Amino acid sequence: RCSVVRGLGDVYKRQVLERVADGWSIQDSDSFNGVWVNNTNIDHVMLSDRDIVQIGCFVLRYAE
Repeated sequence: RCSVVRGLGDVYKRQVLERVADGWSIQDSDSFNGVWVNNTNIDHVMLSDRDIVQIGCFVLRYAE
């Protein structure tokens, strides 16, 4: 389980990246800016290869 580190501008400890049996999931616990995966605001989702994840001003591409 990995929490995003506080103090990165508009990223807070309300986003969680977690290793599960099937791969990786990402969760947003009611943060101000939300978590976006492939341009969709999510609460919780399993990540798939090549997903685009946006947390605050950071944009990341998930690769398996």
